[in-house]
Amino acid sequence: MGKSMYDLRDMLCEELENMTEQRNLSADRLKIIDMLTHSIKSIDTIIAMEDSGYSRDSYRPRSVRRSRDTHLMHQLEDLMRESNDKDKEIIKRFMEQMGM
Repeated sequence: MGKSMYDLRDMLCEELENMTEQRNLSADRLKIIDMLTHSIKSIDTIIAMEDSGYSRDSYRPRSVRRSRDTHLMHQLEDLMRESNDKDKEIIKRFMEQMGM
């Protein structure tokens, strides 16, 4: 696993920290916080599995990963339509980092 996975995790943690420092927690912000925490947890799981000798490719068929990624992309696009400009930019950066 390359450094990019750790960089992505750090970026998501930084975004989460920025979101939680703000006192205005609208429903849209809570959705983004939920998405960030789930993404961080998923990255932590991948790191732990790879450190234990497993790879992402060995535990999840490619079609399942592709379906999951497509579903996530649609959820993010829906969230962007409902978000303000600042939150849209956060989601857009996240999608770019994920290669979507």
